[in-house]
Amino acid sequence: MVIARSATGLFVLLAALWGTSYVAVKAALPALPPL
Repeated sequence: MVIARSATGLFVLLAALWGTSYVAVKAALPALPPL
């Protein structure tokens, strides 16, 4: 049960990390010069 709980916590952490990075990229895209 401890393994499942840590796996769930890791998944939630990765999801939060991906969500914040996605929002940051979406916010930074208009500020970046076109390539």
